[in-house]
Amino acid sequence: MHRNLKSGLMYVDKQKKNLTEIGNVIDTWRFAVEREARNQPHFPSSNLRNIVYIDPITRLIEEKFNNRQLFGDGTESAIRIHLMIEGIRYEFHLNVVPLLIDPGFQAIMHSGHSSDYPSTGVFDLCCRHIINCMLTLEHNRTELDQKVKMVLQSRQKNLNFKALSSAGPFAGAFQENRIRSAIFNKVVSFFMTKFPISSMAGILLPLTLLRKF
Repeated sequence: MHRNLKSGLMYVDKQKKNLTEIGNVIDTWRFAVEREARNQPHFPSSNLRNIVYIDPITRLIEEKFNNRQLFGDGTESAIRIHLMIEGIRYEFHLNVVPLLIDPGFQAIMHSGHSSDYPSTGVFDLCCRHIINCMLTLEHNRTELDQKVKMVLQSRQKNLNFKALSSAGPFAGAFQENRIRSAIFNKVVSFFMTKFPISSMAGILLPLTLLRKF
């Protein structure tokens, strides 16, 4: 169960990593367009200036995690994680990021066949879709973190119960001794703040005798 959660976390983290890198490439691409428009130099039209950005994006899209796609058009089957925590069943779905279904992203990817840069409107559409996908991934990561926390808390409860059961009839006495020792230490600390060290021996001796009972 814990292994499935760990695999799910790694899958989401890989999606986030690649999506962040795709966003960085598109930002660089957009800044290049704005810089060229601002400086207004005349460059010969060529689709190569778009391919420079499309190639790394394509590589990031095609990467996989454990033979599973990171990105798609939303029709791909989801990863299902089944959990049983304290008798309650949970089922969590991790979907492929539907990056390729967005019209803006499709236009960006098809610009490799054109000698013109994508328009500002296309960049805007693409960036909004990437942000929405990132928000979905953040939500998935938070949900998985909560499930991991629930699993760890459940395991700790079981360990505490087993430790208490294995202690048998001595468990109560052990707990009682711990409480008595804690009270004794607090009393000693109190007297040490009220009386000089030279007189502490006479005070601590009867306290030490009482501690044994």
